[in-house]
Amino acid sequence: MPHVLHVVLDDVGWDDLWESRDLPPAVVSPTIFRLAKEGVKLTSYYGQSYCTPARAALLTGKFVHRLGFASPEADYWGPLEVVGDANYSVPLGHELLPAHLRNLGYATHGVGKWNVGHCATEYLPWKRGFDTFLGYFSDGIHYTTHAVDEYGGGVISADDDAVDEAHTLADLVYYDGDDASFRWDRGLDFLGEHTTAVFAREALRRLRGGGDAAKYVWLAFHGAHDNEGSLEGVDVDDDAFDGLAETLTAGRLAFAKNLRFMDDAIFGLKRALLDSGRDFLVAVHSDNGGFPCARYLGGSNAPLRGAKFDFMEGALRLPALLYSPTLLSTVARGRAYNHLFHHVDWLATFLSAATATAAPEVAAKLGPGYDSVDHMGAINDAQVTGPRTRAPARILFSVSATGLVVRDGDYKLIREYGDSGWFEPDLDASGFSREDAKRVCFEGDEPQTFLFNVRDDPEERANVVDALPDVAARLAAYGDDAYRDEFFHFPLERAWIFHELDDEEAARLRATWIDTSDDDVYRFIAPWGCMLVFDDGSTAPGGAGVRLEDTRGPG
Repeated sequence: MPHVLHVVLDDVGWDDLWESRDLPPAVVSPTIFRLAKEGVKLTSYYGQSYCTPARAALLTGKFVHRLGFASPEADYWGPLEVVGDANYSVPLGHELLPAHLRNLGYATHGVGKWNVGHCATEYLPWKRGFDTFLGYFSDGIHYTTHAVDEYGGGVISADDDAVDEAHTLADLVYYDGDDASFRWDRGLDFLGEHTTAVFAREALRRLRGGGDAAKYVWLAFHGAHDNEGSLEGVDVDDDAFDGLAETLTAGRLAFAKNLRFMDDAIFGLKRALLDSGRDFLVAVHSDNGGFPCARYLGGSNAPLRGAKFDFMEGALRLPALLYSPTLLSTVARGRAYNHLFHHVDWLATFLSAATATAAPEVAAKLGPGYDSVDHMGAINDAQVTGPRTRAPARILFSVSATGLVVRDGDYKLIREYGDSGWFEPDLDASGFSREDAKRVCFEGDEPQTFLFNVRDDPEERANVVDALPDVAARLAAYGDDAYRDEFFHFPLERAWIFHELDDEEAARLRATWIDTSDDDVYRFIAPWGCMLVFDDGSTAPGGAGVRLEDTRGPG
């Protein structure tokens, strides 16, 4: 079986890599550019609109409405983002990608951003398929103090008085195969070191580690998420960026340097894979679109419409590549793969590559309830029609009681979401407050319905919902069916952290939504609480602010 290096970039948009109009790949991303040139560019690759839903889909092989991570509230820091004190997770019972590969005999190593739930020990990475883990659980941390980031870009201080508080719940944590190795405060060992350096070193150590087993390394970089300290300790050739400094905003230049720092790390990892003497695959892609209103690191999706957090192409359509010197056919290498490919499809595609199994057999092994489609055969055979022109053809980005975002064939329907515009990479948001960002970069006007032919109109200039009512109705029916079958609606608006409720309200919610339900979806995804479940069957109330060391129990 081949090694698999799975690199997930954070908030890197359509205009940030080989399609960029202002960041020359020779300076900013030479390794990624070469991997794309010698491998396969996935030119119709889609993710989700922001971090947690993106990773939930990616790790489960299932669209997010199956997981409780679809909501009509897709606005700024919506209720479905797993932050440091979030009380909800991807429900138990959904086997994650590393667990599938471990079942085949892979050694599985998680490095970097987790962000799909940590409200009880049963939800931690090593309980869900990773043999080892070094990374963080929340949406963002400081790049060099590694302290948990709060909403709005404010960072918890890492001075002597605050360091214990800053490094309790969602800072860099470490697990090396047994409970004795678990440390919730591993970040203290790396104070002052940029997360890219920390994570690249760990990924390299795991790839070079002993043993005959094939390795799956999930490297979810912190960069280029918008957090403080992004340029501290970044080791790049500043002279190479002299020309760019004259044309880019400060945030865009910082973004470019962070991207180059990650690119250099990927170069070292590629060398290690070549030295291994084993077949390998490298997948590189972003989680969601770039964020032009970022305070520190300005991503760009131009000329696509929209940005991270919305559902226009700029939020969803992402740079992605697949590279292998041996597992990609000569027909495939150096070509663009134009067929629809979504985060969920890596599960089936990796399983196919690992076992040399044809797509129908992979689908049969996964069974019903998965949305993942194998693309290896279509890529290597340069097929005219892609797997998503056949069932399941559609991509469901969001399904709720009112809102819906679905792509099917050439068309994308967005129902009951606000408008979003176009953003150029020269937008200087360095002085933006949270309110400034909401005003400039987030949905405006009243919720409305859009229908775009994104093949002919990738910039989403022409809303054809009135001209093509039959197409709109057909796509709407897909979402309505999915909602009736799968979606769990949150009946309480934003009542999702226990410490925001009084004791009586919190007790009532625990009793109603946790203690009396045996259904994992209701028991664990409910954002107003998380029940700790230990290996001996005992339980205890969990939730915001619980230190990991206090939740370990017998397990």
